[in-house]
Amino acid sequence: MAQINAPKAEWKTLVGSDSLFCFSSWIDAELVSSSEGENGVEWYLFDASSESYSKLVGDKRSIRPASAGGYMCRIVDGGNVRNWYAWVDVPTVNGVSMSIDSVYCDGMDVTAKADGLPIRLFNRSAGKWESVAQRFTYSWYAADTLQLVTDLMQPTLDSPMSECQLKVVAENQVGNRAEAADSVQSFGVKAIFSHEVRERNVPNEITTGEAYSAPAEFAFTNKSKGNVTVSEWVMGMASRIYDTNPVYSFQNTGEYRVSLIVTDETTGCSSVDSTMKVTITDAFLEFPDVFTPNGDGVNDEFRPAYKSLKSYELNIYNRWGRRVYHSTNPSEGWNGKEGGSNAAEGTYMYVAEAFGYDKDIHMRRHGSLTLVR
Repeated sequence: MAQINAPKAEWKTLVGSDSLFCFSSWIDAELVSSSEGENGVEWYLFDASSESYSKLVGDKRSIRPASAGGYMCRIVDGGNVRNWYAWVDVPTVNGVSMSIDSVYCDGMDVTAKADGLPIRLFNRSAGKWESVAQRFTYSWYAADTLQLVTDLMQPTLDSPMSECQLKVVAENQVGNRAEAADSVQSFGVKAIFSHEVRERNVPNEITTGEAYSAPAEFAFTNKSKGNVTVSEWVMGMASRIYDTNPVYSFQNTGEYRVSLIVTDETTGCSSVDSTMKVTITDAFLEFPDVFTPNGDGVNDEFRPAYKSLKSYELNIYNRWGRRVYHSTNPSEGWNGKEGGSNAAEGTYMYVAEAFGYDKDIHMRRHGSLTLVR
């Protein structure tokens, strides 16, 4: 069975029993009959004055319409005549208007309206003229960054964080478009920050994943957008800071939700970023039983594994009770020397005392250690 096809049509639909083909340009407009009769194919153009297909405009299997209108494809097979009907158009967007209706802290209400004539055609089934409206999508750009694509004429966009150009592009169903732009003032604010841990690079201090040993020092960078006049940092329940880019040390055990609250005092708008969490671990102190100060780079010092120590003291004694090592820094260790010379192999005693950052955390450790070379 014969039918009319349009290979390059951007949009196709039916109106009554007739096809409607819409193209992005007349260069792409082409109608093709899927078959032809023994006498070939005849194409007729719709005459609006007589509401009939009376003008012969082609006798090939395909035709390239040069104007909008209705086309009939006639195929004759012996005494059998079949007629097929299609309408073509290249709908255009004549322009688009936009307005900024209201601006508030979290968004702004805008309106866009595209100007494009509807597609006019004659519905043979109903015996009357009808209009098919164009459909539009609206792409909204702020500072050349795509923010929203919608078919709504009155969407809500994010409030601008800086003075910029707001642009809307209206596009119809075949890809033809028009645009409009207007400048918009800065209004909203957006809290954004990053952080960097000030690493102490102590091999025997235990820090795992998101859990840190006290004191854990962080450098914060305020990357907020908009006209920020006040920046407030909330370090959990521990502290509030009003610096722009603070450096803060977490000391007590617990979990801290870090929040940045930024405010534009001119507009009264504020924003919060509270995505960061810091965990400070309990104080911990533990010593090995054996160390081997032989210079091979493995276990060459007697030192503790520890977390979150505020103060610390270690004394090591030989078998006769003479002190051979003393330290108040848990990141340091005994290298197995006494008075600049290698201490003898054997058993030694250690006594350690430490306090955590949380009050009432007091630890005493004592025991024997073996020095092996």
